[in-house]
Amino acid sequence: GLKTWHSTDRYKKVVMLCNSKYKEGKPKCTTPSLTEADVKERFVKVYNEMFESRDSIISICRNVKNKYTDTTEFDRELAVLHDEIEVLKEMVQKCISENAATPQDQEEYNLRYNSYIERYEQLSSRFDELTVLKEEKLAKRRSIERFIATLSKQEDILTEFDNWLWLSTVEKVTVKSDGTLVFKFYYGAEIEG
Repeated sequence: GLKTWHSTDRYKKVVMLCNSKYKEGKPKCTTPSLTEADVKERFVKVYNEMFESRDSIISICRNVKNKYTDTTEFDRELAVLHDEIEVLKEMVQKCISENAATPQDQEEYNLRYNSYIERYEQLSSRFDELTVLKEEKLAKRRSIERFIATLSKQEDILTEFDNWLWLSTVEKVTVKSDGTLVFKFYYGAEIEG
């Protein structure tokens, strides 16, 4: 996270520091503090290295996007689950209507009703789980597409830090204890810098 050192004097400096570095009860984090300028400079260097292989990286990105963000199987299973849920809703409604219209053994009714509800909850839970997984894949797809578009539009290497380029290409940065930065790009590659 960003921390400000000497916030009230002329030596004011913004650094990036592990948020857990000085937490009590935990071992002290050994990652060094970094200046924003240092991170930006390293990003420019890593991006320019990546830019040299732009065409092959774009090709890899397209393959990754098609292979790992396809939701066809999710769509199929979601359609089947949707149909099963609709049938179960009708069965529950019919069960309730029959119980209201004609006298029935309430134990038998409760068993039948509860089995429908239990199955409905199982199917709904799976439906919700698949919906979340599908949305994660679609979000990943959008990130990769944005990365491809950004890399394709870039005409030349960077001479200075570009905030928009950072936001559209970098998923996260990890700082190692030796000060090395690992840039993880949206298409999945990790490059040290």
